Amino acid sequence: MREAITVDEAIEDYLHGVVRVRPWTKKREEELLHAFCDWMYATPGVDPQLAAVSPELAARYAAEAGLEATEAEALLAALRSLSLWACAQGVVEASPFA
Repeated sequence: MREAITVDEAIEDYLHGVVRVRPWTKKREEELLHAFCDWMYATPGVDPQLAAVSPELAARYAAEAGLEATEAEALLAALRSLSLWACAQGVVEASPFA
């Protein structure tokens, strides 16, 4: 397994790959993931490491950001894809979104 990376590093690497295989989803996922990442860095007590990202943290963000149900579901889907990508890259051992 690779050394721990921050969520913003993971998002950039992930989106770099997504644009090549699923360019139609990049813009939507990019907006959702960057807003979530910005919130992580701005929220005291939230660890900005990729390993700290979880469904519970996503639910907290969705509630605090006032996301509509469809936006929250889209965020979970994007985080699930990011997490599965991270597993495949050896960045995390298991996905909490699986």
